[in-house]
Amino acid sequence: MAQVIDEDTTRALTQTPNWTAYLESRRRMERTRADVEKFAEIMKGLDTGE
Repeated sequence: MAQVIDEDTTRALTQTPNWTAYLESRRRMERTRADVEKFAEIMKGLDTGE
């Protein structure tokens, strides 16, 4: 789809409050995923006595 619309249209669409909120949401989800993975590793260590 990105190839179908021109650069100006793409820029206009990605500079909206909705797009900004979407990107921030994605960043938060990535941080949460990393935190959950770290938590899981800690829990595994506690389970094995490390």
